Amino acid sequence: MSLAVCTGAAAAPLNVSNPSFENPGLGDGGVSGSIGSWIQSGPSGVFNPVRGVHFSDVTATDGQQAVFTNGGSIQQILPDVLTAFTDYTLSVDVGDRLDVAPQPYVVGLYAGGQLLAEVADGPVPDDGYVTVVVNYTAELGDPLLGGQLQIVLVNNGGPQVLFDNVRLDATPTPEPAAWVVFGPWLLRRRRRSAE
Repeated sequence: MSLAVCTGAAAAPLNVSNPSFENPGLGDGGVSGSIGSWIQSGPSGVFNPVRGVHFSDVTATDGQQAVFTNGGSIQQILPDVLTAFTDYTLSVDVGDRLDVAPQPYVVGLYAGGQLLAEVADGPVPDDGYVTVVVNYTAELGDPLLGGQLQIVLVNNGGPQVLFDNVRLDATPTPEPAAWVVFGPWLLRRRRRSAE
C-alpha cells in the first residue's frame, strides 16, 4: 500500500516576462525586430497583426501583439529553478496567418539548459491560434533539480510561426509519506557522513 501526504497547495503561475509580447508597443501592422525580455536566435520579432489582413478574426490571444519567428527561435531563462514534487505546465498559443501556410514548430521546457519536455510539430492552426501544452513532473532525485527553468519557442524550418500568451504554472504534488517522515533524518545523516 502506498501512502501520500497532500500538501493542499494550488497551482502557482511563475513569472514570465513579456509573456504576450506587448513590449515594445506597436501600432496596427507594426513590426519590431526586438523582443523585450526574450533572447532571439535567427529572424524574429514582435508583430501587431491586423484583422481582415493577417487573420480573419482573432489577431492575438492576449493583448494586441504576438511574436514571430521566421526560421529562428526565442527563449527566456526564468529566475525559478526546477523543484522536486512539482508538476510544471507550460501553455503557449501558436498562431497561423491567413497569408502563410501552417508551419512546424517546437515548444520546449528546459532546466539548466537541458530539455525536460517538448511538443514538436504539434497541432497547427489554420488562420487562428491553438493552445499547446507541455507537462513535466519533477520527482525527488531528478538530476536537473536546481537548474534554472527555460522556455524555448522554435520555428522548425518554415517561413513564419506566431506565438502568444506564454504561461508556466507550478503545482506542488503530494510527497510520499516515507519522505515526509524520514526525509529530514536522511538529509541530516547524509550531511554528517559528508563531514
